[in-house]
Amino acid sequence: MTTVTFSRVFQTGMSFLGVSLAILGISGLLGSIGFSMFEDDPSDAIGIILLLISVLVLASGFIGLIQKLVSDAFLEGFKVARDSGKSSSGTRMGVVQTLGSGLQVIGIVFLSAIISGILFYVGDGMLSDHDGFSNAIGSLIIASGCAVFLAVLLGMLTMILAEGVFFGAKNSGVSFKARKKSPKSQTFKELDSDGDGSLSKEEVAESSVITEESFEEIDSDGDGSISEEEFDDFDFDFDDEEDIDSNEESEEAHEGMKKSELVELCKERGLSHNGTKAELLSRLNE
Repeated sequence: MTTVTFSRVFQTGMSFLGVSLAILGISGLLGSIGFSMFEDDPSDAIGIILLLISVLVLASGFIGLIQKLVSDAFLEGFKVARDSGKSSSGTRMGVVQTLGSGLQVIGIVFLSAIISGILFYVGDGMLSDHDGFSNAIGSLIIASGCAVFLAVLLGMLTMILAEGVFFGAKNSGVSFKARKKSPKSQTFKELDSDGDGSLSKEEVAESSVITEESFEEIDSDGDGSISEEEFDDFDFDFDDEEDIDSNEESEEAHEGMKKSELVELCKERGLSHNGTKAELLSRLNE
């Protein structure tokens, strides 16, 4: 499994290109308005302010795009490492992996160059001195060719970093687990019968979790209802016992499941679903 595929590169590049064009568009618009106002009257404060804002937007966008590049690279790298389900300990990229990754990059750049070249050729052939509609279509096709090539180059830069992140994460023994909901959160949702995000005295009247006496203690702001935050903050004596019991019960339940069922459960929890049944059980019971 690898991060360097044409679809991943193109999607990431288009996202990067879209954000870049939006930032340039905003900065350019503000700058052009500010410059025209400043040119008419050098003492116009609004024109100067707009020019400064334009520079600020451009500088902020440049810094943010660097952060986006790193963020997207780590996102793609960790996603592929999570889905691969394979790990080893401390293996660095060797000659084969390095050459293989480089060849994939060259192949995708070459493919994108061919696609862009075809679009350039078709677009250039439609340009005419006499037909305005043909010129418009030809220009659009040429612009599409430029966008494809630029998107692939931007995406490739991200994916080169992502491939390194993927290989490092895969071979460092990093495990990816879905965040589990706390027993309190689950209990709160079960008691909140009307789903309004708070518990009334009527909703907990027959509950063994909250008594009439403890209701007043949990309701710290005294508004007559218990919010989820108040419920979470209250120290229930049964939490530890419930955690232990639920963990033991779920481990026993997992043991009796078929491998295909364990695979589906791993998918639902965002865990790697590759490996033997013992490996699947180990991930689910962590």
